[in-house]
Amino acid sequence: MFSLKVLGRILTTALKWAVVWALAGAAMGVVATLIEPDTGHIPHNLIPLMMGVPSAIFGAIAGLIFASVMTPVRISSLLGLKGRMFLGSAVGAIAGIVFMNLLAHSVITILLAAFLGGALAARFTRPEVPAENK
Repeated sequence: MFSLKVLGRILTTALKWAVVWALAGAAMGVVATLIEPDTGHIPHNLIPLMMGVPSAIFGAIAGLIFASVMTPVRISSLLGLKGRMFLGSAVGAIAGIVFMNLLAHSVITILLAAFLGGALAARFTRPEVPAENK
């Protein structure tokens, strides 16, 4: 079932998702401060950090869920690229819904999370080679 190799792949995928989500959250913070420079009592340079850290946490959780489904069962060979993108989008959208309900109240959060999930699923997963072909 779970070996150290599988666990390593799951954690690596979760880390990749966390980094990309953190960068996306920080980029949204930069754009938000450019659009609305009045941040009140919060310094401008802390806004990207304040958006990037929670985004990284939710990205890590979404990546962990996605990798936990994909890696041990080896369904990536059955799904193909579109199936992996759909599964990544679904996991990203679910994480986006949770993120939206807890922190940011915008439908754009769900759409961005679904897009990030699909893009990450397409980029960082590859179909497994069946054991008989090795």
